[in-house]
Amino acid sequence: ESYCGDQEICAGLQTFVHGHPWGNSTTDDLLRALDRGTNKIGAVLKGFVEQPGVPEVLMARLPGNRLHVRQQRYAPIGRTYDSATIWRIPMVIRYDYLGESREARFLLSEREATFNVPGLDKAAWLMPNARDGYYLWSVPPSFTEGLARAREKLTPRERLEVLNAGAYAVTSGSLRAQDWIPLLLAFRDDPDAGVRLKVARGLARVEEVFITKRNQAAYRQMLCDTLWPMLTRVGLEPAVDEPPVIGELRASLLKTLGIAGAHPEAIRI
Repeated sequence: ESYCGDQEICAGLQTFVHGHPWGNSTTDDLLRALDRGTNKIGAVLKGFVEQPGVPEVLMARLPGNRLHVRQQRYAPIGRTYDSATIWRIPMVIRYDYLGESREARFLLSEREATFNVPGLDKAAWLMPNARDGYYLWSVPPSFTEGLARAREKLTPRERLEVLNAGAYAVTSGSLRAQDWIPLLLAFRDDPDAGVRLKVARGLARVEEVFITKRNQAAYRQMLCDTLWPMLTRVGLEPAVDEPPVIGELRASLLKTLGIAGAHPEAIRI
């Protein structure tokens, strides 16, 4: 819907409903009705309905206004899947053009493709999934650094999307720990409690994937230096009419500080 607009979706649904009054229908009937529009949404949905898994989209900027995009089935490190799986992926990206926010839409229907994005050569940042597209994404460190610097220009949903995509990119091996941790730290003072909760949980997961005896002391110190001020900000005691997400954040901070960070005050509490 974000890619083609709600009018085309509504028209396809109306065609489907009117074509099967008081009768039975199949998934293919619905897909054929949606395929009557100019964007062939039925063909797009068919791949997501009939194929397992979720696509991971890898992006890279090329000279000029070109954006190279490649898709693969998401797989955590150590797992392999059929490399022949290809989706038709509607994509909406948002990017900066000389201080102005712009959007670009395109359909990735092959394993990889290069798209022309007007003004991309002057973009200070690029948001790879601006409208809740059903795909994970991974970008080079220069992209994530740009998003971190531009975090105040991103919506709360987009900031959560950056951290969520980063977490999956780490588990697939597309993003390195030395790039993931600075990205998390950049959002630690975010005004949205949901974003801060994602930061706290992300830092806790770092231990599962990257921490060894050699770097455990430095990791614990980083947790204490980062998470204790976050805990101080929300307070140790619940406030009256406190949003549930604040309680989740407090619990996550205390747990990570006490177990992974070995913070003496958190252990005492």
